[in-house]
Amino acid sequence: MVWLAIVSFLAGAVLGVWFRVPVLLLAVILALAVVIAVGTTEASLSWIVLDVVLVATCLELGYIVGSILEPRLSVRKSMRYRRTAFGQRPAKTHRRSE
Repeated sequence: MVWLAIVSFLAGAVLGVWFRVPVLLLAVILALAVVIAVGTTEASLSWIVLDVVLVATCLELGYIVGSILEPRLSVRKSMRYRRTAFGQRPAKTHRRSE
């Protein structure tokens, strides 16, 4: 159960850095569907409910932490200056004032 909490938290943090809230909602729904599907084959109802609460909580807390850390990370800023599909940097356009 600890690994489930850690993986959920880290996934939420990654989502918080890269995406906005609608993606979190989809991730929670997908994670809950997977937890329920796996839980019905291996666990009792009380463990399934506990796992569902754990996964949803850890995803959301991770998302909050990722959203807080996002401005402090240079990951998204550096992605704007990646090379184009042809291997060249995008041309800078300078306007001349006349």
